[in-house]
Amino acid sequence: MWARGLHRSRLRPAALAARSRLALAQQLRPAAERGGPALPARHHSRAHTWGAVATATSGLVCCSAVALRSEVHADDDFSEPFGGSTARTVGVATVVVSGAAWIAYDLMQAADRRRAKNAAARGDESPPDREPLPVVTREELDGGYTGVARYESKQGWTYEGDWKDGKRQGQGTLLKGGLKITATWHGNALHGEGVMEFGSGDRYEGQFEDGQLGPNGQYFSAEGWTYSGQWRDGQMSGAGKRVDATQGSTYEGGFADGTRDGDGIFSWIDPPEEGGEAEEDEASGGSLACGWADGEPVGEVKITLSPSGVVIRGNLRDGVWDGEVVTTAADGSETIDVFEDGVWEDGVGNFVAALEAMITVAALLESW
Repeated sequence: MWARGLHRSRLRPAALAARSRLALAQQLRPAAERGGPALPARHHSRAHTWGAVATATSGLVCCSAVALRSEVHADDDFSEPFGGSTARTVGVATVVVSGAAWIAYDLMQAADRRRAKNAAARGDESPPDREPLPVVTREELDGGYTGVARYESKQGWTYEGDWKDGKRQGQGTLLKGGLKITATWHGNALHGEGVMEFGSGDRYEGQFEDGQLGPNGQYFSAEGWTYSGQWRDGQMSGAGKRVDATQGSTYEGGFADGTRDGDGIFSWIDPPEEGGEAEEDEASGGSLACGWADGEPVGEVKITLSPSGVVIRGNLRDGVWDGEVVTTAADGSETIDVFEDGVWEDGVGNFVAALEAMITVAALLESW
């Protein structure tokens, strides 16, 4: 009976050994083939060590069981109670040790995968375990060097990345003072997607073309404003949106050479009174819809005030009212005032709202 039990115990360690070899082979495969997140190389040695321990322990189970079975059959005087007890004890002990090794191994792997997943979710990357890039000289570049290398110029800038025929081409990072550019290069010029970080804290993310910002990208200013839209010759030009979080204002429309130009809408939210906090649906502010030239509103304009719903329409010249200004209340009633070069000339006396609106807009635009 004890021999049959020992025979059955041989199947378990054999299965464990097979499982060890299979699992270790799986772990030795590249992470991309396994479909899981890549683990840092510094964890691979630990994983391989524990896998080897588990495999060796499982192998010990097989060897012990085989040795005991051979010993029992070779000795006719070996008593059944003593032999069965010894076989079971050794079998149980080795299985327990093997199981403990496998549990520790699996827990470590799960923890590594969890850390890798969390790092990927945060956008972090573990420091690459790689050899430092070779340093290329000016003479080698002049000779048409092609490959991946680091170059330190006498002008104070450093580049690490791809080279082709002695020029920056492919992916690379350039450092100069507080400036850092990580992007795609072509023929020494920025061309493609990339990120440009300035020493001031400003940052640009988007496209580059022939060494210039654009045609599309986002600019994040350390002063609190952001721009998202089109670029031309390194300047905000075309359709775009500029948001100033510190001022509470937004402009969406046309740009030219970095300033408002063409049709666009400028909107703002007044800060709450000191000591108070306005609810979002009760916040006061307004919007100005008009044409723009060199950053200033021109021609026919429409100002909408909130939450009152008052709408003011009129003509602007050099930033002041000129001609008839029509004020429409929330109930639809209208009043008309006449201005000349910003000075009220005639009307029903409802020019205060029109003047206050222009004063507010002028102050906001001046801070640009």
